[in-house]
Amino acid sequence: MIEFLKRLGEDLRRGENLELYVTVVIALVLAVLNVLGIASPDLLASATLATLALLAVGLLVNRRRMEALVQAHGPGNAILFSEEWPDLRPEFERAREIYLVGINLVRTTMNNYVLFEHKLNQGCHLRVLLMDPDGDSMNLVHSRTYAPSTHEEAKASIRGTIRTWMKLLHAVSSPQNLELRVLDYVLPFGLVLVDPGLPSGRIFVETYAYRTPLDDAPKFQLDVVISPNWYLYFCNQFDVLWSQAHPWQETEDSPIQ
Repeated sequence: MIEFLKRLGEDLRRGENLELYVTVVIALVLAVLNVLGIASPDLLASATLATLALLAVGLLVNRRRMEALVQAHGPGNAILFSEEWPDLRPEFERAREIYLVGINLVRTTMNNYVLFEHKLNQGCHLRVLLMDPDGDSMNLVHSRTYAPSTHEEAKASIRGTIRTWMKLLHAVSSPQNLELRVLDYVLPFGLVLVDPGLPSGRIFVETYAYRTPLDDAPKFQLDVVISPNWYLYFCNQFDVLWSQAHPWQETEDSPIQ
């Protein structure tokens, strides 16, 4: 009750939601009068129409505020934030091209292994970019994670993902559709780009915060229509990262098992 009164006071000072509070007061008064048998049918009908009019005014005011927000920020800057990473399987299922970027991509790889195999056999083009497990940047990765880990554990996690992708490369009928590269750089975000060159394309971004649980880090998705500026920015980011990365080469130290 105290919290409600505080909110009421703030709204009255700002002149916000006044029509809603007036509507509530009128509705309560009518209810009491009706129970007491004081209100006539004509009065109830008139008051009901007045209440509906106030509600309509409230809807119009809120609509104008939303339009003002859109104009202030511009459609090119709109970002849809999310607390949870969405289910990407429907996006993968419709995709012709899938680009993945991450430090190790363990969950994305394992959770969608069968689907990726199916998509590759269908002719879908996949590009996968991971951190280089043998790069100097690996010295910084284990120190930024929330859960305690060692340098060797961080390397092993990436190598495990690489082995999984290399197995997939040798299992599919069209291995030329899969490209795997590594980059000696501490990635600040993970990316999932679905058909980035098409009007229906989408980009999913997951930030890598310092010593913060991964599930708590900000995540957002970009649509080429709703947020073209940021969409183009992250498309360019992928292109730059990809151009600086180098293809993973199988060696005797990294066999497929």
